[in-house]
Amino acid sequence: MKKLLLLCAVFTLNIYGADPRTIRSDPRLAKSVPSTGDIDKLLVKGEQFEVKPVDGRLTLNLAGKKLQNIGGMANIPGIETVQVLNLAVNELVSLEGLPEELPVLRGLDLHNNQLESLQGLPEELPALRGLVLFDNPLSDEAKQEIKAKYPFVDF
Repeated sequence: MKKLLLLCAVFTLNIYGADPRTIRSDPRLAKSVPSTGDIDKLLVKGEQFEVKPVDGRLTLNLAGKKLQNIGGMANIPGIETVQVLNLAVNELVSLEGLPEELPVLRGLDLHNNQLESLQGLPEELPALRGLVLFDNPLSDEAKQEIKAKYPFVDF
């Protein structure tokens, strides 16, 4: 709990720029802040994550960041407003760490990861209309279960 509070305090104190949905953390803190996941490691190294409009939809693009997990994603300001989330071309084996509430998420791109299931995906994604999963080691059984819940999925 102390690590989480410290991490939240660091993010709160080190947000720069006029747009409150932009995080740039201070690289000088990289050694002093405990990490809870790969996103947190990138944040303390000075990586910037922005929720920004793309084609009229609020988008967060984390493609190609070599993420092995997405712990810390809930710490990204504006994450609950994201309509398109791109996590493609990473090394994800689980979706643990996705925020529980993503009420307006319409598109989720997870292609080219190491997902064998959708473990960690929130149960309720009421606005989801696009799910991309090709180039993941999903079993035929897992694909059938996913297709039953998300008929619009792209394998």
